[in-house]
Amino acid sequence: MKDIVQQMLMQAQQASRIAITTHVNPDGDGFCAALALQKIIQELGKENLIVTDDDDLERYQFLLTDDSSRVRQFSSLSTLETKQFDLVIVLDCNSYDRIGERRALVDNAKYVAVFDHHVLEHEPINADLSIIEPAYVSAGAIIYELFKPQILSMQEVNRIYVANCIYTTILNDTNNYSNANTNSAVFAIAAELSDIGSKAHELYKEFFMNHAAEEMRYVGDTLATIELHNKRRVLTMYSTMEMMQRNQLNPDSVMNITRWVQGVKGVD
Repeated sequence: MKDIVQQMLMQAQQASRIAITTHVNPDGDGFCAALALQKIIQELGKENLIVTDDDDLERYQFLLTDDSSRVRQFSSLSTLETKQFDLVIVLDCNSYDRIGERRALVDNAKYVAVFDHHVLEHEPINADLSIIEPAYVSAGAIIYELFKPQILSMQEVNRIYVANCIYTTILNDTNNYSNANTNSAVFAIAAELSDIGSKAHELYKEFFMNHAAEEMRYVGDTLATIELHNKRRVLTMYSTMEMMQRNQLNPDSVMNITRWVQGVKGVD
C-alpha cells in the first residue's frame, strides 16, 4: 500500500493536468470518491478536474458547495483538451465499457490509475497503476485507506469534507448498512470518519431523504403498480417515461427505486 501511495503522489506531483473520472451514471460511491480524491490532490497544490457525462448531480449538492470542487462535462472538453491530461484516475470501475466516451481520456493519458472494489470486468482498463480489491466496501474506502495520513494532516474543514465524501460512498454501497457487504471493517471505517467529524444523521438525511416532491410523487406512481405473484413470493412493479415526464424528471435524477421495496414481507 505504501509503495502504491508513493507512486500515486509522485505522479500527481509531476503531472501538469490531472483528470478524475468514474463510471457512466455516477453513483454515490464513484462520484463522492472522486470529490474526496480531488480534495486530496488539491492539498498537494495540484489542480485537477472531475470529468463526467452530462449527468444530473443535484443530489450531491450538499458536497458541491465547496468552491474548490471542479467538475467538467466531457462534452465541454475540446478534442485537444482530451489529449492533454498527464494523469487520469478512474474510480469505482475497471473496464472500458463502463466509462463510455471518456475512454478517450484514458487512451490519451500519459499515466492511468484505477481504484475499484468490483471484480475484474470484461475488457479491463490498461492501467499503469491499479488496485482492484473486492474486499473493500466502496471505492471511497480504498481512497481512505490509501491516503489516510494525508487526510488526517489536512486543516479541519478540509479533513471533515473528505470524511463526509468517504462516508457517503459507504452509505451508497451499503444502502445505509442494510446490504450484505456490511461488516465490522465497514463499521470501523465509519467510526473513524465519525471521529474526524462526519455527522451520520446529517449525511443520511442529505443523501437518502433529500427528495424533490416530484420525485416522491413519481415513486408513488411506480409503487402503485406493484403486483404479487407465485404465492406472494415474487413482486413486480414498473415505471414509464410518461410517469417521468408528468413529474418533470429525468432518469439520472431519481435514486434506485428498488430500494423502496427492499424487505417487503414474504418476497423472495
